[in-house]
Amino acid sequence: MDAILKDGTIVEFKSVYKPPAFPYEAHIYQVLIYMNMLGSQKGLLVYLGNNEITEFEILQEQIRNVENGQTYFVQYKINDDWIFKQIIAYVTKTLVATFDECKFCEINKSCKYAKIR
Repeated sequence: MDAILKDGTIVEFKSVYKPPAFPYEAHIYQVLIYMNMLGSQKGLLVYLGNNEITEFEILQEQIRNVENGQTYFVQYKINDDWIFKQIIAYVTKTLVATFDECKFCEINKSCKYAKIR
């Protein structure tokens, strides 16, 4: 978490070569987890590219591109129980990568849960 605005909005900055048209799923979850932890109703995900900046407003049921107003309706259910289950899965080494982290993992070739081979 990079900032909290006066109204409680969570702000997360991401450095990228070129900002995506839609936020990366792992980044959405990251902001939603921060929002849950602090009881915030809104988050801002800001992608800082080489020559452009793209902002997305993150809510529990929608994501909006701040620049062009395009709104995506989504259903993410992040609550204390979901976070607890993720922690237990991580600690017991049963967490299956839900995003594309497998490509960065050094054991992806031998892992039975890896999404790439």
